Amino acid sequence: MALNIKNEGSLTEAVTVAVRERLESLQRKHRRREVAQAVPGIEALVERIPNRDIRSAQDIIRYDDHGLPASRSSIPRQSW
Repeated sequence: MALNIKNEGSLTEAVTVAVRERLESLQRKHRRREVAQAVPGIEALVERIPNRDIRSAQDIIRYDDHGLPASRSSIPRQSW
């Protein structure tokens, strides 16, 4: 790790900043790893939620005559 020391400031300040930045980087990596490890459990939980919408994906998206998604106001609401 290279230290960027300008004309102003001391070596102590430069080392302190470098150590803080490295610690923050390691903490971010640790948080990302924790989140990545939690994803499979979250996926399993979501898969167990019952799908009560009986419409097909095509019916949900609804395309117009030009192949574009239809506006939300033209899609009939389904009562649950």
